[in-house]
Amino acid sequence: MRVDELLRLETLGLQLVWGEPDLLRQEISGVTATDLLDPSEYVQSGEVVLSGLVWWTARGGKQRADRFVTALRRAGAVALLAGVVRHNGLPEEIVDACRENGIVLAAVSAETTFRTITDEIYLRRWGALTASPHSSLPEHVRRALDRLIREQAPPGEVLDRIAAHLGGLPCALVTASGRTIARSSGTPAQPPATIVRGLRREAANQPVGSADSPYDTWYLHLPGPQAPPRLLQEVAGMLRHYRDVAVEEQDRRDQAMRELVTQLDRGEVENSSATVVLPDFGWVPQRVVTAVTTPHRAGAAAAALREVLAHLGTEPIAVGVHGRQAVAVVPEIKDIAAHLVSLQELVQSCDPETELHLGLGDPADALTGLRDSLVRSAHACRAGAHLGRAVTTVADLTTLGGLLAGVPHPVRTTFSRQVLGELLDPDPSRAELRATLEAFLDHNGSWTRTAEALFLHVNTVHYRIERVEKLTGRDLSRLDDRIDLYAALQALDEDQSRRSTPSC
Repeated sequence: MRVDELLRLETLGLQLVWGEPDLLRQEISGVTATDLLDPSEYVQSGEVVLSGLVWWTARGGKQRADRFVTALRRAGAVALLAGVVRHNGLPEEIVDACRENGIVLAAVSAETTFRTITDEIYLRRWGALTASPHSSLPEHVRRALDRLIREQAPPGEVLDRIAAHLGGLPCALVTASGRTIARSSGTPAQPPATIVRGLRREAANQPVGSADSPYDTWYLHLPGPQAPPRLLQEVAGMLRHYRDVAVEEQDRRDQAMRELVTQLDRGEVENSSATVVLPDFGWVPQRVVTAVTTPHRAGAAAAALREVLAHLGTEPIAVGVHGRQAVAVVPEIKDIAAHLVSLQELVQSCDPETELHLGLGDPADALTGLRDSLVRSAHACRAGAHLGRAVTTVADLTTLGGLLAGVPHPVRTTFSRQVLGELLDPDPSRAELRATLEAFLDHNGSWTRTAEALFLHVNTVHYRIERVEKLTGRDLSRLDDRIDLYAALQALDEDQSRRSTPSC
């Protein structure tokens, strides 16, 4: 965009005070608003300078005007857009100084804000940038970002600088599940689900650093027009610093959580790692939450659980891998199970091919109660994975099948083999006996209804049940033996129907 093109914009109502034709054809590289008497340190070559002339006084007159405009010339500014409100017009000393230093001067009326001018300049520069996929950050912008990052500025401040370079367009640092880590001041807050749709639909998204799983991916997200790929890559590379710092701190907390869970599993709750993992929110009622993925990937389960808890707003977030489950401790939250259900769906959307299951333990009022919460959450997680539930608590397991679903696979298998014995042989006659036993139990021991269901004579049912009793050593007239056989069949069916489910 050139200076004369800016002055011709009717929406701004700028009035040219002085400027020769050659100067008016200069390209604009950016814009800076300032009222410093010597702004040369902050003005970049090719920029338009906006000033309300706060620095000018009648007593200083020509000397102050010369000092300000000379500083603009040294910095390479192409034009001064000066507000007329403070001094009821433009002082002649400023007009003369601009003429002598070759700086285009235009008057800004009271009806036009500096923000409006800034937006117009950068929006038009954005159009030029997007026309070339090879556009990259100007050197002075890169230096400014590097300085902010070295000074450990918050990521939102860095995004503000990036957004300014891109004409004030929205700019955010988000996760794959739509959680906002930081955003520029001009970027409106969006629900996570909206951000996730934007990540899938819009092209202006660039991964920040590398991720171990789809759940812990960060993105530089610019909803709206497509940004030049090279520019996005450069900025994302700079933002990687924040991800690296976060990962390093997360590893420290996760190690402490692994130690805590190991101690809880052993019943060693005294002098545990709880002081490392739990100090920031003190002791309030807390629960253990566990997670597992199908197919099984312990690292992915940990990343998914960490993202769920980040959405939930629990701090500090610490996730340990224990056995085949990811484990975390969270403070008690009202309706936590309902919150976890909605968040599980959101986080699972990061990897639709992988199922994510969460188990929730009971609240514990003291550190010693966390061990029971751990046992319950682990059992609920295993059961939920077998039953295909998103979030499960032990209180949800109100049937024998549900209770057995949480028993570890090796335990279920051993139980079935011990109880059913020779009925598990691959011989077809044994399969007939198992089918008859299942029907007999399903029909509450009714010989007639079992025979009708299997299209058999009642005497055949009697014969087969007698064979079952002989092979298993059980008496089907006894309730406890019936329950044992029913449980063994339930565990067997669960194993056969859920071969792909991870054993936790």
